[in-house]
Amino acid sequence: DVTTMGPLPFALKTLALCDLPNLENVWNSNVELTFPQVKSLALCDLPKLKYDMLKPFTHLEPHPLNQVCIQKLTPNIEHLILGEHELNMILSGEFQGNHLNELKVLALFFHFDSDVFVQRVPNIEKLEVCDGSFKEIFCFDSLNVDEDGLVSQLKVICWDSLPELVSIGSENSGIVPFLRNLETLQVISCFSSINLVPCTVSFSNLTYLKVESCKSLLYLFTSSKARSLGKLKTMEIGWCDSIEEIVSSTEEGDESDENEIIFQQLNCLKLEYLFKLRRFYKGSLSFPSLEEFTVWRCDRMESLCAGTVKTDKLLQVNTNWGGDVIPLETDLNSAMQNR
Repeated sequence: DVTTMGPLPFALKTLALCDLPNLENVWNSNVELTFPQVKSLALCDLPKLKYDMLKPFTHLEPHPLNQVCIQKLTPNIEHLILGEHELNMILSGEFQGNHLNELKVLALFFHFDSDVFVQRVPNIEKLEVCDGSFKEIFCFDSLNVDEDGLVSQLKVICWDSLPELVSIGSENSGIVPFLRNLETLQVISCFSSINLVPCTVSFSNLTYLKVESCKSLLYLFTSSKARSLGKLKTMEIGWCDSIEEIVSSTEEGDESDENEIIFQQLNCLKLEYLFKLRRFYKGSLSFPSLEEFTVWRCDRMESLCAGTVKTDKLLQVNTNWGGDVIPLETDLNSAMQNR
């Protein structure tokens, strides 16, 4: 046991228990022992941790012995990190009743052979998912989403090492409404599909996008989805070996070079190590707020687009990590050709 006597003599705010293969219990049978000040709790890779380790704290409501109530133990928990084994311990007892009222950040670490994502998620602001063979994260038919969306507060998504991921949402499930409030999307080493955003998903409030090491992607958005990114301020794309366009030119009307997409609030754009990237978009582009543009090791890209490109505030192009820059003397396409 980590604790052997009495209430803790200090205000514990962070508790992390990870990679402890023989740990069975965290505390003794003292039912008065609680952690009311804990804001961040991490439980990962604890294969022998007993399902009934929190049995003394489940007296408020009747629970089966294989369910764990952490609300009584840590009533003010805001940041929860769980491995797959530990998630299964509390899943039905906590998430279904949505008892984690103060929880804002949920980080889930699965095994690489895990192919089924959780069916219920509490109403959090940030969701982190690492490792796994999931083909789909948000399946509208099974996730706990009502008319208002139980995860309507979700603002930040971070995904890492999900190589089998096919889609953010089910293509047959209609628009995933709660993702409209998403402000930050970070995707690293994910996706077996050719595009990032299916037609069913809207990111109208997205302000930050980072996509890295997604080797199957050929493009990120269709032109109609790109036009909905009116609040996007930062876009960082790197190490995606197959990507040829950022915005696909496959929709009706995209064959014209005059078809313009305006990224009204985009302030920072970074394109790095995209060896097959030919262009950002076939048509015309406008970046009225762009002040920082970095392009590095995008060897096949000779211009940003086939049409015109407008950059009212951009003064130079950053061409590597060493600080080399190209002054913007005419337009961005000309600067790209002079690299």
